[in-house]
Amino acid sequence: MTFRFRAPDQHVQYLRHPGGTGDRTHKALTNAIESAQKKIESNNYGIRKNLLEYDRVMSEQREIIYEERLRVLNGESMRDVIYKMITDITEKLCRYLHQ
Repeated sequence: MTFRFRAPDQHVQYLRHPGGTGDRTHKALTNAIESAQKKIESNNYGIRKNLLEYDRVMSEQREIIYEERLRVLNGESMRDVIYKMITDITEKLCRYLHQ
């Protein structure tokens, strides 16, 4: 995802022709840059937050799969677990189709 910053026209004009209004222009330009940085940082925070949630879900799923794998490697029968999975999916599909 790309994030573009577009400076307001008055800031672009100042950068092309500096001088004239002095400290007020510098302050306005500084404020515009700070505002753009806050927007970018906020966007980056949202990306990191979503990534952490994704990692958490993946970790939980990985733990479940590893536990089931260990059960298979230890020679346990997975017949009942697989039968329950098939039953659950079939019931959910039937409910979905009858909505």
